[in-house]
Amino acid sequence: MSTIASLIPSSSRRRIHKVVLWLKRIGLGLLITVIMLCAAGFIYQAVATEADKRNYPPPGQMVDVGGYRLHLYCVGEGSPTVILDAAFPAQVSNWVWVQSALSPHTQVCAYDRADLGWSDLSPQPNDTRENAQALHTLLVNANVPSPYILVGHSFGGLYVRMFAELYPDETVGIVFIEGTLPDGLKALGKPDVMPNAPDADMMDATPFISRLGILRLVGFPATDPDLPEPQRSELQAYLASTKLAESLKRQYHLFPALLAQVRPLYIAGSLGDIPVAVVLGSEGDGGITEWKELFAQQAALSSNNKTVMVDGADHVSLVDRRDHAVQTSATILEVLEAARTGEPLAQK
Repeated sequence: MSTIASLIPSSSRRRIHKVVLWLKRIGLGLLITVIMLCAAGFIYQAVATEADKRNYPPPGQMVDVGGYRLHLYCVGEGSPTVILDAAFPAQVSNWVWVQSALSPHTQVCAYDRADLGWSDLSPQPNDTRENAQALHTLLVNANVPSPYILVGHSFGGLYVRMFAELYPDETVGIVFIEGTLPDGLKALGKPDVMPNAPDADMMDATPFISRLGILRLVGFPATDPDLPEPQRSELQAYLASTKLAESLKRQYHLFPALLAQVRPLYIAGSLGDIPVAVVLGSEGDGGITEWKELFAQQAALSSNNKTVMVDGADHVSLVDRRDHAVQTSATILEVLEAARTGEPLAQK
């Protein structure tokens, strides 16, 4: 019985053989090219990261909190101390306008949560309770005495609410700058999945993609042009780091737990009568109709509260843009004065 190969003319078999060899060579060449590109990307990311570390050292102090370090940057003098807790992903650099506005009036300290900015990656999931305990250790070890006024921007609002719950005697005021609402996504008919994030598989792959230098090369995510130098370049260095990519993955998986931890704490009057202010942007979360009542509930955590709408501001510009940050800072100063005098917040 003849085989299929024997039915093919010898000249055709030779041509087929050449094509197969040619395809193998192309495949091998492509494989080598991919490996070389990956190696080049890996080297590019590693070298650029080391350069960023040299060019942008931490402006504050690195403080051990039990096996890992957090970054703390304090300016000004006075009491109560204002503690600034950033959005995600953000770092100490984002607070430049607010710190400069507040520092003539009191001590103001910005810190990077574990996994953010100059702080180390946390050895355990950095949920709101873990973070509150780490922040308290940070302040004690850095000799920053209470009482504290807590300022939480976006995700930072979840973390400061837990800190106030665990350390009520040391918390004398809170400012939520469009603080993340535990039931915000529910009000929009969405699940508790981190907003603006791709699916879980893509988030899990983000650190690998970052190690190849791809995110740095395309400039994703971009920094806010409203920040001055060197803070803008400091932030860009962090956003281009593999640490950020690892933090994105961690935060994505942790996000539902953050909401679940803080949700039971959203009870009217649960903060007593300490001054509490909610700062909103007309072009940001403050413009979302479905969240109007939820922000009112956030303010009502204390009987001594006020809500301020910054006209023209969006979620980011409330902190990053100078003219909007000045208005945000003015509200923080109102809370500071109320905490010092014991007088209720003035309503406008």
